[in-house]
Amino acid sequence: LVHKNGVSHHLFDEIIQAKQPVNQAAPMETEQIQGAAIECFKNLCEVFLGTMLRCLRLGLAPEMHGQNIVMVIKNHHFTSLLLRDHDSLRIHLPWLARHQIADPEYLSPPNFKNRLYRETPQALIFYLQSLGILVNIRAIIEALSEHYNLSEQVLWRAAMNSIEDALVEID
Repeated sequence: LVHKNGVSHHLFDEIIQAKQPVNQAAPMETEQIQGAAIECFKNLCEVFLGTMLRCLRLGLAPEMHGQNIVMVIKNHHFTSLLLRDHDSLRIHLPWLARHQIADPEYLSPPNFKNRLYRETPQALIFYLQSLGILVNIRAIIEALSEHYNLSEQVLWRAAMNSIEDALVEID
């Protein structure tokens, strides 16, 4: 969310505007804009959370902060993620082994606990919960709520639904 000269702007404004028919004469009503913003957020959650859950299923969790993830947009629709820093994945070895993925054998200094290895699935999942959801998704929800005057509860429910849908789809 960017503020300039007392006016806020959000990336979704461009996506919503670009999806409108060229010959549409009347501007969109507030409710239409809000609905379009929610749909855009649902799409973002499907791609981001769906990808992260697929990674978790394999036993790994990429660095999930904005410096290391770029959302790919094609035709005004989020389609995929571009991930960076593949040398610092959080991993749970038993799940990697189950999928025949080799241990990357991360090195760490003597007497230093290597934080990239997660001893339990819960510790790996916590990484998604903390960085992926409580940091990234929460910040997006707060910005959308402020900019589009949306209920945070509606957006949290959309994120939860995308997780539930992904879990069914991924099995």
